[in-house]
Amino acid sequence: VAKDEAVAVRHLVTSSVPGLKSSKVTIIDNNGKVLSKAKGDDDSEYGGTADSAEFKLQMEDRLRRTINDLLTQAVGEGKVETQVSVDASFEKISETSEKYNPDEQVARSTQTTEEVTSNSNKQGGEVSVANELTGENAEAGAGSSENSQKTDEITNFEISKTITSKVDDVAKIKRISVAVLVDGKYSKDTLGNDIYIPRTDEEIDLLKLLVRNAIGFDESRGDKVDVVNLEFSKDSGVSLPTEDPFAWIKEDLDSIIKTIVLGIVAILVIMLIIKPLVGKAFEISASDLEAEEIKNQASMEALQKQLERAEQGGIGIGGSGGGGGDKGGVNLDVIQSKIEYSPAQKVNDIIENNPEETLAVIRGWLGENK
Repeated sequence: VAKDEAVAVRHLVTSSVPGLKSSKVTIIDNNGKVLSKAKGDDDSEYGGTADSAEFKLQMEDRLRRTINDLLTQAVGEGKVETQVSVDASFEKISETSEKYNPDEQVARSTQTTEEVTSNSNKQGGEVSVANELTGENAEAGAGSSENSQKTDEITNFEISKTITSKVDDVAKIKRISVAVLVDGKYSKDTLGNDIYIPRTDEEIDLLKLLVRNAIGFDESRGDKVDVVNLEFSKDSGVSLPTEDPFAWIKEDLDSIIKTIVLGIVAILVIMLIIKPLVGKAFEISASDLEAEEIKNQASMEALQKQLERAEQGGIGIGGSGGGGGDKGGVNLDVIQSKIEYSPAQKVNDIIENNPEETLAVIRGWLGENK
């Protein structure tokens, strides 16, 4: 069963059961081989070893078929053999990045503090030389005062920040290696034998270019393509098993034997039982008809003779004419009634007049048939 067929079966099952997720359905064949396994909600597409190997095989098979289909158009059917190896990475990579933009600043909060200080000092009541002085000196020594004011402002700015999380869960092809074996050309000699002709270097280069374009060749990735021209061995092909034309007979031997036996029994029943009974019945019917026909013919001949004698003797027909009452005469109505008196009527009269004897005769016939 192909991969797409297994996917189709999974889709049918999922559609027929309400609420069922396709990730919960596993498809297996009659040999227990898993064709498409179920995945959990947290399972990645290529997270498991089985999925990784399956992806690798599918990729190799797809590239192989692509190369074979392409080169077959150029060199002919059965003259290309391709092997593809794909080295892929199935690691799950998670990346998180933070970016700050100093050009995009926004004032988030502002705090202002103002401080005012006032201090005064007056001197009095103390006896000193300064107090005794008059004029300016006396005012200067009277006292002193200090005043101060302080203002603090604090502003908090919010800088733009971008956080990016990236999870890379896609298979990446790290390297592709392709090996292509191409058969050469052939011509006929004078005796009709095949002569092998190798392909030129220009043809090999063109075939290699086709292969590179078909696989998406990337030199930086380390891809490698080799195209080699060699003569194919005549017996290199895989011989297919020959189909036994009598295999169906071996498989249905029991039913065939039963059918043959039933056919033989049916033929024996027809030949030994049914055919003799039918033949005997036809013989009896033929003999009865023959005897009845003889009797009827004799009666008709006798009646014909009586009619001839009546005409010769001048007897009137229907009771008219001279001598109509003679005993030797024959009445036409009587003759007609005798003619119309059929054998079937005679048989009916016999059965009605002799029912017991008739029944005994019929039983005797049935006993003879048995």
